[in-house]
Amino acid sequence: MSGTAAKEIHSLIDDSQKKVVEITQGLRERLDRTVEASFGRIHDGMSISDRCDTILQEVVSYTSNVEGLMVNIAQAAREQSEGVRNITIAMSELDTVIHSNSEMAQETLRCSQDMTQVAFQLQDCTTNLEQGVFGKVQPRSDTAGPDDKTTNSPEESSQDHPTDDDEPSDSGNLPRTA
Repeated sequence: MSGTAAKEIHSLIDDSQKKVVEITQGLRERLDRTVEASFGRIHDGMSISDRCDTILQEVVSYTSNVEGLMVNIAQAAREQSEGVRNITIAMSELDTVIHSNSEMAQETLRCSQDMTQVAFQLQDCTTNLEQGVFGKVQPRSDTAGPDDKTTNSPEESSQDHPTDDDEPSDSGNLPRTA
């Protein structure tokens, strides 16, 4: 080979080596940038992963809290159901008592009416007895009660009720009243 061909080959090889070095340096710079970007992305990914872990732990904690609240709500619902059932039973018992009270009130009213009628019959019997014993009816006030004193004048009193000094009347052996 000639000296020029060898120089040309050598020049081509030098150019090729320079290009390979330039390409290698360009690739190395790109690779460094890619590695740096990858490290940045890895760092960002790890940061995101850490935040996700924290958030997931909070979600688990909130889920546990929600589960506890749901258990409490279920317990409260059972207690409310029991309370409603007790109120229903109490209302039923009140209804029974009210019905019983109503029946007793009606029975009391009937008894009161019967007693009023018996009182009127006793009053009639007393009037008849007084007519038989004394010959006339004592004046009475319809509103006179046991504490109400109806007094007659002394003359009326002695005429209506014989005393020990008076002669027995036609009534025979009837007891005398003072």
